[in-house]
Amino acid sequence: MPSLCFADSGLPRSMTNFRRSFRNGVSAFAVLTLLLWGGLLPLSAQDAFERVGRTYGDVDIYFWLDSVGPPSTRSVAMRVYGQLPRRLIPFTIDTGASINVLSPRLAQQLGIHPESDDSTEVEGVGRATARLAVADTLRLGNAVFLNVPFYIIDVLTGDSIVDSYLTHLEAILGRPLIEALGTATFDFERHHLTAPERPKKRQKRTRRSNLSIDDNNLLLTLTHQDDTLRLLPDFGATHTTLGQDYYDRHREQFDSLRSDTVWFGGIGGLTQAVEYRLTDFPLWFSKRQSVLVPSLTVSPSPTYEPRLGLDFFSRLRSVTIDLRRWRLTVK
Repeated sequence: MPSLCFADSGLPRSMTNFRRSFRNGVSAFAVLTLLLWGGLLPLSAQDAFERVGRTYGDVDIYFWLDSVGPPSTRSVAMRVYGQLPRRLIPFTIDTGASINVLSPRLAQQLGIHPESDDSTEVEGVGRATARLAVADTLRLGNAVFLNVPFYIIDVLTGDSIVDSYLTHLEAILGRPLIEALGTATFDFERHHLTAPERPKKRQKRTRRSNLSIDDNNLLLTLTHQDDTLRLLPDFGATHTTLGQDYYDRHREQFDSLRSDTVWFGGIGGLTQAVEYRLTDFPLWFSKRQSVLVPSLTVSPSPTYEPRLGLDFFSRLRSVTIDLRRWRLTVK
């Protein structure tokens, strides 16, 4: 889960007593995996987030990787500029979030107001209240989108140290963006997000789908040795993590490893977790293709979701998420 974390043996009386540092293996954006507790998004992806125009040809959106947290963590977030409605806003791209997010501060400045007084709960590190608003238009690169739903959520925790690292969470474009595009390719060499103007015709021989939806999470099925792993492909997480299920199946593996206690701060407040670090961890996309993960963390804590973070994806040349064929491919 994305969040700000501090390594410490216990929660001090004041957050200012924490060590001001991130741990390399902890995602600075775990809190971006947001689940609606009051029900799913009340508008369909097609009706609520529709691509209505382009300047020319295929969609082409420039993105950059922005450093977050202390330099020692080498943590980055994927950022794009969007025009909403007449102002350029830096958004964080978070494929692990099932919704789009605006902070109350930004929503007020942009004149984007909740549709009603009704609210629902979302879950990140903890739970927070969210209210639905809809932006008439959003321009990203050469593409224009219509009727874009945002949930207005206060991303701040009330602690000045934690909150200084959470400004990237004030404007989030989640999975609805990929759903609107249908197919999205992230080129990490050129830093461009592209999508075809028209869907490609389905080929007679297609590879087996490796994406699925479970409990409103987009999951990628990979293998490691004899394990089948279902991981969230999460551009909103800075680091790759495995959760309680993997820990329970390989508990003896961690008996000789040193554990660390970390604190997370993000949407919904603060929480604590124990983590272990594994290195040189191969993940297989197929019998012929594998990618080596230099380092990842594992935790017995239920707050740790199994996910592939930007530390994994940014090392690749490109990543394509195809929600028409339900397949993620890498180069």
